[in-house]
Amino acid sequence: MVAMSETPQDAQPLTQAQRHVISACWLLGGFARLVYIIVLHPATKHVYSDMQGYYDRAVRFAMHSPENISDTLYPPGMPMMLGWLFRLDPSLYLAMIVQWLLSLVTMGLVWLIARRVYGTSAAVVALVIATLYFPFVHYASLLLAEAGFTVFALGSIWLLLVALQATTRRIALMAALLAGVAVGLASAFKNTMIGPFAVTGLVCAVYAFRTRHQYPMRGFIAISLALLIGLSTLMVPLAQRCTRINDGHFCVSANNIGMNILLGHYGPVREFRWVDNPHQITLYFTAIESTFRGYTGDVTLDFGAYDSKRNTDLALAWIAAHPAEALWLSLRNVWSLFAAPTFWPPAQSGRLDWGKFSQCFFWCVILIPAFTRLARCATAMLRFERERLKEWIVLAPIIGLMISVFISITEVRFRIPFDGLFIVLAAKSYIDAARWFWRGSRPGVRDTKPQPLRLERVG
Repeated sequence: MVAMSETPQDAQPLTQAQRHVISACWLLGGFARLVYIIVLHPATKHVYSDMQGYYDRAVRFAMHSPENISDTLYPPGMPMMLGWLFRLDPSLYLAMIVQWLLSLVTMGLVWLIARRVYGTSAAVVALVIATLYFPFVHYASLLLAEAGFTVFALGSIWLLLVALQATTRRIALMAALLAGVAVGLASAFKNTMIGPFAVTGLVCAVYAFRTRHQYPMRGFIAISLALLIGLSTLMVPLAQRCTRINDGHFCVSANNIGMNILLGHYGPVREFRWVDNPHQITLYFTAIESTFRGYTGDVTLDFGAYDSKRNTDLALAWIAAHPAEALWLSLRNVWSLFAAPTFWPPAQSGRLDWGKFSQCFFWCVILIPAFTRLARCATAMLRFERERLKEWIVLAPIIGLMISVFISITEVRFRIPFDGLFIVLAAKSYIDAARWFWRGSRPGVRDTKPQPLRLERVG
């Protein structure tokens, strides 16, 4: 078991000023979110494109209609949640209230992760930034999977930190079990959790291997087994459901990986049309990034969008014929994950594009300070020093997401759920800058050293 501080940093007491800041964030942030989600940008007035797909599937679920093969293109989490809420309230106001609550939970999870990793002061700064971060509000106002996915993705990271910092076997194993369940729930909303989860697991395995001579491996193995057990409780039913309605062809939570690889690696094509005559289903998809890049081509295919093998084979054939262009597209996908001019679905008020403003806010207020923090501890991280495991836990999901878009397709909203991790890193940079200024303005005042990491046996 990994305990990442001698005294848990989330046990540090709050000052009176910090309490006032936190109260203001919850009151003002909660009210602003409620007004935006219920009044200014209600989901009932924005049902189109992907939102229409989620809405239609939710209605069919609420009416107990049988699923068909096209339902494998989306993980079932969001349609099921909407379907249950639709049964209780067809007006969707209850669904909007739930989305509002999810946006508040997102704020709380950013606070909890920051406090676990960097302590109370950084957590307060992270909460302020998360309160002001508009995409967390905007995506909670739409019938998309982002709000639920964000909560379970960040929740799994927080629970993993709890497991690694626990001082007793019971807490460590229970937190790891719940972390696995949270990963499964996140995958039920979006399968973009697969890459981040895999890279996080790899980082933990490397860390355990490098410290095996100092500390026993059984703690890490026990936590890993608990994590996998929790994950399997949801991933096994998800895979059974997806495989059953996919004509018996195996898939995990959704069957759009091959489609996304094709959308991201088939040249300057804007619109794809899949005509599946045996199932009498025709589907159209346009990659948002293709629109930003000005692509105008179109392609018609004589098989279903859910035919993962044929989509992947077609993409691989194009990649083999155009290796340099394919590599450029992959690198551009990773770059666009951060540098796209705005996000989709749009958030415009008159001539003001809130997406452009939010991207500028992300670059200046979050991304640059976050990379500054990573640059300061990069050498120690590459050495896998024990006090840098916390940064690795925060960074690994982002690396996993970058790998995912490198091999498939990119979109800013894929990054939005993980922006809470960038906010945590940025908050630490602001705290470091404030402490540097404080030391400079008060000679003789020394900052406290960060708590060291330590490994302990489970039990």
